[in-house]
Amino acid sequence: MRWHNILTIMSFGSVEKTVMTFCQQQYVHIMFQMLEACKEYGVTSGEMLLELNFKANEEGIVPAMQDPPELKIAPVKHYVEGSRPAEPDWFYKKENKKIYEKNVKGCIKGIKEQHSRRLPNQVLCLAGHSGGASCYKIQLQEPVNMNEMFSDAALQAFAAYINDDDSGPLSRIFGPDQLVVIRLHLGIHYDVGDPDRNLLIRARQALGRDDPTIYRDEYNPSEVLD
Repeated sequence: MRWHNILTIMSFGSVEKTVMTFCQQQYVHIMFQMLEACKEYGVTSGEMLLELNFKANEEGIVPAMQDPPELKIAPVKHYVEGSRPAEPDWFYKKENKKIYEKNVKGCIKGIKEQHSRRLPNQVLCLAGHSGGASCYKIQLQEPVNMNEMFSDAALQAFAAYINDDDSGPLSRIFGPDQLVVIRLHLGIHYDVGDPDRNLLIRARQALGRDDPTIYRDEYNPSEVLD
């Protein structure tokens, strides 16, 4: 194995495009897991970090490309403070101490910098890939009314629907077509609500397709990851 420094903190290019595409296509999955993580750790979403691994393992499996995708959401402090219990095994910790220390030091610095600049409507994301590790602040807007999709209001709206079967808060953020797809995704994958046949038909019409995958468009990371 050729040892090298793998950390790259990027603000543009193919990796960022892949992360943005993932967040768009797996938005409902992220929000559901975010609610679970906030409840588990007792902190707000603004103190959380979304970890995605787009690097293939020895079996050729890309964790973030599985169905459902593998992702981790944990407090930012677990990546940068103390024993760093959430630190991913991306930095040759077991193979080369010198390279590990150099890479992890740069990663901690990058996460801290991005976290300090994070806006309330952004989610912090650490992405592993073949060229290294990149930290981004991701922001999504609902396409009809341009409402923020990673805002506290959006997360609370998901909580209202999941916990109380109240879709009112979601309907004030998302347009009718987007709301149908969100409800369908939560019903099929998390047994939330009632994804009946009429809802299934409306979701396909909203997406302009008859593909039974409904929510997730498949994409190949090799097409956008250098």
